Amino acid sequence: MLIPCLSFAQLNGKVFPDMEVENLNGEKIMLPKTQNDKPVLIGIAISKKAEDDWNSWLEPLYQKFIQKSGMFDDDLNVDCLFVPMFTGIKKMASGKASVNTKNKIDPKLEKYILIYSGKMGEYDEILKLDEKDAAYLFLLDKTGKIIYHTKGEFTEQKIEKIEELISAQN
Repeated sequence: MLIPCLSFAQLNGKVFPDMEVENLNGEKIMLPKTQNDKPVLIGIAISKKAEDDWNSWLEPLYQKFIQKSGMFDDDLNVDCLFVPMFTGIKKMASGKASVNTKNKIDPKLEKYILIYSGKMGEYDEILKLDEKDAAYLFLLDKTGKIIYHTKGEFTEQKIEKIEELISAQN
């Protein structure tokens, strides 16, 4: 059990791999290169079960980094993106999921959701996505290097660490 934790911990400083995704309008976007010279927080979910973890993050991430409702949140300049991954046989469901998501969410949130449909191999290997039922978050610096990563449900300690690192980048 210790070895997977160590390999996950060694991600800091590695460059996030290029990932071709589509927005909910079907336009292709390359991550992380297309970002606006600021840190990027990328959330990844691989399975339907990972949605439970991701749902625990949605409100706190939205409040702090998108709506910026806290006292000092205006200083937190970060792109916040969520990427559901459709791989293997699930790739066929990505189009339907994109349409369903677009129809269900608030239009002002559309730009934060990007769909990946493709092979898992490289991402699984590089990003150590070993728990398919967990949500993953990767904070990248302006150059695309991973400076923090976590998996699982939201905690105050995790978001405080993310906030601290974003503040140091700006």
